Amino acid sequence: MKTNKKAIVLLITLMFIMAISTLILKNLSDANSYIEESNSDTYYIKSLISVDNIKNEFLDYFIKNKKELSSILEDETLQKGFDVEYGDIKAKVSFKKYEDKYDINFLAKEDEKKIKEIENLFLDNNVFDFYIFKTLVISYIKKYGEIDNFEQINVLVEFFIEKTQSQEIRTIQESLSFIDTKKQTTILGHLDIKHTNRLVMSDFIFDISDKKIKGFNIAFK
Repeated sequence: MKTNKKAIVLLITLMFIMAISTLILKNLSDANSYIEESNSDTYYIKSLISVDNIKNEFLDYFIKNKKELSSILEDETLQKGFDVEYGDIKAKVSFKKYEDKYDINFLAKEDEKKIKEIENLFLDNNVFDFYIFKTLVISYIKKYGEIDNFEQINVLVEFFIEKTQSQEIRTIQESLSFIDTKKQTTILGHLDIKHTNRLVMSDFIFDISDKKIKGFNIAFK
C-alpha cells in the first residue's frame, strides 16, 4: 500500500511540474518577442509584466488543486527548484510550504498572546533586546502602515542590528513574517528568469486561504 501511495504522489507531483512548466513556457513564449529589445527600461517593465502573469497563473492553479498541495510540496524537487527553458531564456522555479511564521504586525496591536509568542521566539533563540525590536516595528508601522513584504522585514532587521550591534536576529529572521501562518494555508514561491547577462528574481507568497498573492518582491540583476 505504501508503494502504491508513493507512486500516486510521484505521479501527481510530475503532473504538477508539467502543468507549472507549461504555464511558465506560455509566458516565456510571449516574452520572447520583446526580450531582445535594446531598451533596458522596456525590458524591465515587460519582464515585470511577465513575472506578474506567471505568479497569477500559479495562484489559479494552486487554488484549483489545493487538495493535492500538501503531498506535492513534500517533494524535494519542488523545494530545490526545477528548470524550464524557452530558446535562450531560462527559468527556475521553486515552491515550499510557508509555515511556522510569526506576524510582526501584532507587535503594534493589543494582542498580548501574539506579542508573547514573538517574545518567546526571541528568548528561545537567545536573541536579546526584544523590546527594542518591538519599538522599531511600532514606529515603522505608525510612519508607513502595516508591514506587507519581505523587504520591509529586511529593513527592520538592519535597523535592529544597527541599534543593538548584534547579528543574532539573523538566526530567527526567516521566522519573522507579515502573515499569521497559523490561520492560513500559504506557499512560498521563488522564480528566476535569466537571459544572457540579465536576471529577474522574484519571491511571493500564495495565500490559498484568502486566494491572494502577498509579499511580492522582484529584483533585477
